[in-house]
Amino acid sequence: MGHHRRADPPKTPRDYNPTGAYRTTFTIPAEWSGEEVFLRFEKVASASFLWINGQEVGYNEGAQEPAEYNITKYLKKGRNTLAMKVIKYSDGFYLEGQDYWRLAGIFDDVYLYATPKTRLFDWYVTTDLDKDYRDADLNIEVSVRSYDKQPITTPLKVQAVLTGANGKEVARLESQAATFASGSSTLTLNMSKHISNPLKWTAETPNLYNLKMYLVDAATGKRLSENTPEDARQDVGFKETEMRNNVFYLNGKPLKVNAQCSHMQDPDNGHAVNDELVKKDMTILKQFGFNGVRTSHYPPVPRYLEYAARYGLYIIDEAGVEAHATEWVSGDKRFIPMYRERVRRMVLRDRNQPAVLFWSAGNESGEGPNIGEVIAEGRKYDHTRWWMYGGNAYSHPAEDIIGPRYPTALALDLRVGYIGSRQQRRYVRRDVARRLYP
Repeated sequence: MGHHRRADPPKTPRDYNPTGAYRTTFTIPAEWSGEEVFLRFEKVASASFLWINGQEVGYNEGAQEPAEYNITKYLKKGRNTLAMKVIKYSDGFYLEGQDYWRLAGIFDDVYLYATPKTRLFDWYVTTDLDKDYRDADLNIEVSVRSYDKQPITTPLKVQAVLTGANGKEVARLESQAATFASGSSTLTLNMSKHISNPLKWTAETPNLYNLKMYLVDAATGKRLSENTPEDARQDVGFKETEMRNNVFYLNGKPLKVNAQCSHMQDPDNGHAVNDELVKKDMTILKQFGFNGVRTSHYPPVPRYLEYAARYGLYIIDEAGVEAHATEWVSGDKRFIPMYRERVRRMVLRDRNQPAVLFWSAGNESGEGPNIGEVIAEGRKYDHTRWWMYGGNAYSHPAEDIIGPRYPTALALDLRVGYIGSRQQRRYVRRDVARRLYP
């Protein structure tokens, strides 16, 4: 890695490491007074240091995963200064060996937002279809977080409204009231509602509902987040995936995913892709009969998933894990936290996106046990989807779905797979390959 140097994980080059220095100023709106202020970077490659008003706020690794900082205590009235140093080669770069232009820098949205001291922090929306795939249970788990040293003692609850594409209300949900436990700054609230025969989401029928959630003072009934960006909104697609007899089912019907790989790459703007390019990409895919996209080889920009849900494209959402030139790090225990962190950030960001059909643990990152760590970590945060991995061997023991591994025209024609490394492939009948490498 680096400038004509031999890769030596986890070391980085001392004499050649391109570095970018960024600096800008911003002013906090007066109406944000008394609120918590957050700064979010969607994508920065590969490692970065952040300062606000000359004070170091934090450090981040992971080129394709979001980084968010609570900068409230670093701010002052009037003009504030933001500075960032971005380094191309870090130990995280060993998991960023994707086959595309390896450009460094800040290449997706950067934004500030403010929230009340007590806020809706996260939510997990799932749909469970009945045995006839007609009715559905809409289940919502909401996390509430307090940034006060002494969280409020009033009981809280969450209310939600589900509306259809026409804007008409379909259902209202409400959680039980609860208070913060002593010494805790987080609270989990649950809601569930039986929905009669909702329109189902598939690539052919991309039916979406809109969910809006509010944090409520249970004693007074007052919404604590009325008319603020804290109102949580979420697209909801009613669907359910299953695996039966090695066949993938969506909403009770066998599904063939005809997917293409797609990079977040622009001929003029590098890795910064705008909405027009995303829409063009999806339009072309739909015109040529593809019904899915494998995001190669990292989570895409967030709006890519939002558009996929609306256009009707299945997404195989792939973790930013590709060692490629140093595949042996998949067996290096020192890298386990890094493998876990990348998949955790992907799943927590994308698990509510209706278009995500199943997950991928990465691409060409070796066949070591760290890939199993990726999948185990991802399953902690989403129990509704299956896992594949784009490795070099025929399959990996941790995956549920075997992704295609460089089949030749002959291999496709004879329905054969291969076993062994890329240099030592042995092509055999697929049923034989499954027995040899289950």
